[in-house]
Amino acid sequence: MTETRTFTSYATPYDSFVGQRDISGLHKEDADRLIREIFCKDTDFRELVMEWNVRKKQAEGLWFLVVGLGLRLEEFGRIRDFQERDDDDIEKIISALDGTAVGRRVEEAFPPFDALSSRTTYDWSELEDLPNALDHYLSQPIRELIEDGDLAPAESDSVIRDRMSFEELHDPRNKGKWSLVVDRGMAYRVAPRVKTGLLGWASLICPVIFIASVPVMIWVSIWVGLAMIVAGIVILKWSAADLRKRIFEKALTDRDEYRWLMSRRVIWVRPRD
Repeated sequence: MTETRTFTSYATPYDSFVGQRDISGLHKEDADRLIREIFCKDTDFRELVMEWNVRKKQAEGLWFLVVGLGLRLEEFGRIRDFQERDDDDIEKIISALDGTAVGRRVEEAFPPFDALSSRTTYDWSELEDLPNALDHYLSQPIRELIEDGDLAPAESDSVIRDRMSFEELHDPRNKGKWSLVVDRGMAYRVAPRVKTGLLGWASLICPVIFIASVPVMIWVSIWVGLAMIVAGIVILKWSAADLRKRIFEKALTDRDEYRWLMSRRVIWVRPRD
């Protein structure tokens, strides 16, 4: 009697899955969701990859970066336990990709940069050639992928940077290299968040001064009317300067405020002269 042997396969549909769609071809909300699930420990991004027919190599390439950087940060004590990573740990991993195109795009999938109406154009195919086996994760320091140019740099103006991490700005090695700039026009839009009473007071009194200056010039004295106009301008400039100062101080001392203000284009950094 011939002995019958059976073979049990533990392969899953995902193992043989390839996928046809670039991540860049997804709607921005779907691409953001996939990115977040790749970073999150409580979800399985592989289900979305198959459901949306996404190129497996692209998703696995980003996963390689997440795991590689996470393990490195854990090794250096920046993350306590990568397997139990939380939102703060995820932000640290994203910050490690600062200066790269993929880091810029990934950041836009998480608050506060998810408030941006558009998304950075990124060629996800560059991730397809990254190692996808766990044995390779620590064979080369992940940071070398960035420093050696294996990851495309983020496109930015040579004069200003509108997406520098809080950690990089305060890195002792960068001391004296960058200046923080507050946009004058955008500062007014976030004035309520800064909670400065001077601007609110000036916005009420200055229109009254400007309107009243006209009859004063007609019925009293043209010089008195002009003096009122000059006083109104001085008050406005004074309150605006106070507003920018408060925003500047908040941005320098509060990481969350810094990131929120930068995501709204209220602040940016530029090289010192």
